[in-house]
Amino acid sequence: MTEKELIEREELLEDVLDALEDGDYEEAEDLADEAIEAFPEEAFGYYYVGEAMFLQGDIEDAIEYYQQAIEKASDNPDYKGRLALMYAKLDKEEKAKQIYKSILNIHGDHVDTLVAMGVYASNENALEDALDYLDRALEVAPDYDIAYKIRAIVHTSLANYSEALEDVEKALVSNTDDRELWLQKINLHSMSGPAGATEQVYKDWISQEPEDASRHKSQAEFYAEQGDYQAAEAAYTQAIDREVYGDFAALNSILGRAWACLHQGNATGAIEDFSRVIKLDAKLVDSYIGIAEARVKEGAIEAAITYLNLGLDIVFDDKWMLYNKKGVIYTQAENWEAAGAAFQGLLDMDDEEANAEGYFSMGKLYQAKGDLEAAFRSWRKASDIFHLEAEECIEKYCTPFLSVELKEKEQELLGGMGDVFKANKLSTILKPIFNKYWKVDIKTTSSKNPMFAKMPAKMEKQIMGLLENICLGLDYKGIVVLNPGQNSVRMLYSIKNESGKTVIINGIPLNGNSEREFTLATVGKHLTLKGFGDEGADVDLYMESVESGNLPKNVQNELKKLADQGDLDLMSDEFKALL
Repeated sequence: MTEKELIEREELLEDVLDALEDGDYEEAEDLADEAIEAFPEEAFGYYYVGEAMFLQGDIEDAIEYYQQAIEKASDNPDYKGRLALMYAKLDKEEKAKQIYKSILNIHGDHVDTLVAMGVYASNENALEDALDYLDRALEVAPDYDIAYKIRAIVHTSLANYSEALEDVEKALVSNTDDRELWLQKINLHSMSGPAGATEQVYKDWISQEPEDASRHKSQAEFYAEQGDYQAAEAAYTQAIDREVYGDFAALNSILGRAWACLHQGNATGAIEDFSRVIKLDAKLVDSYIGIAEARVKEGAIEAAITYLNLGLDIVFDDKWMLYNKKGVIYTQAENWEAAGAAFQGLLDMDDEEANAEGYFSMGKLYQAKGDLEAAFRSWRKASDIFHLEAEECIEKYCTPFLSVELKEKEQELLGGMGDVFKANKLSTILKPIFNKYWKVDIKTTSSKNPMFAKMPAKMEKQIMGLLENICLGLDYKGIVVLNPGQNSVRMLYSIKNESGKTVIINGIPLNGNSEREFTLATVGKHLTLKGFGDEGADVDLYMESVESGNLPKNVQNELKKLADQGDLDLMSDEFKALL
């Protein structure tokens, strides 16, 4: 290449780079085309046409030009790396990884490729491999801020918080105003250190740009999470005062300050800010709920309900929150009828989640009235809608309402279940853990059970057969929960009915495919068996401790069959020894 050609090449390259830096991608593409015409055997023209096309969003055409650049300079790892990135943008991850690996086979210290492979390894949860790639990249380029930033994320996933903080600090050296890095640093301090350290990081971040309203808002949210509502109110005020785009842009800060005022008992200040939000956006549900809570604090319950009704007329989204708040306020006032009507509003909505919240809140209403059985029936309906796993169901709907003593009993009972509660209650068969195994002594008669007096003899016989089936042939599934205030256990069964016949109880069909939940409760020698959620199917029975001599021959034979099949694991060793 002549000196003149070298100068022309250099000038074209500079012009292309200047156009790219100025964001004039069409001009950059035209200049790169000129480079191809002038130097058709040189790779750089093809590469920069690809760059310009990529920056204009034309990835498919960019790939063609990158490939042509690689044909002219097959050894250039930067060109190959760019091609791999394009495939990644098109969600062709495996192809991208193959190219990155081919680069490392020849250029083992290519920094961008090492970082890219570190990201892939991290996404695949191969965290140690990710660290290895990133460590190698930083050995080659010890000031590479992106590698530090990504390695900090990997260390965070491994709970290596000190190492993660060190990496964030190193990345901040060359990116002192990188918002994402500061938030990463704040998050690490909140996970690994005292609140005071996190507070100081917020102050340091704000000191760099005191007029940035969003930083004050983030600090206010931190204080609110910590329960320091006075500091939260002050920080929200700073955010509102510094918002250059006016009240509408500051809406969330005004709303946050309103809640901070309310938490401090400043109902007047809260109502003022909530009203300000309503003027800005009348369809936000939070403002009506906030004003209602403030009015309740002032003792003005009817005024609170008036605002909630106003919200129901105006708000489109999240109406269920308004019905729910009405019900809660009426429940606190022990106006049971009005509370029930409000919660019924949730049940009438064409929204499963709203229905579930309605059943949950209705359960709390029953609990407040002292009707624990009705409360649990309602909570059970809520958990059925949510399709919660057993452990979540216990945590969300049961545990908060158990006494300390019952919580301890519950933990003892559930302790033996181990990891099985992590599986979905509808798909995993669990087996109960009891110290004793009980049988039903079929002695229930019409005279002893008023419900039976209303039933035809045929139905009574069907129920007795069903109960015997429950005791001797059952699949245990799902959850075991102690009911508060009772010596009882709640269990979900799938009833075995190999003949495929359907048993009807009060119009409720039960067969081998049905899953039913029962509450087993003991009072002395009595066993109460209740079909949870179906009050009409409840049956009272006697209970006796099992001894092999007390069992009928056909029952003993059935138990031996179960033992041979390994189905007696649910029984205690003491009972199995009797067989």
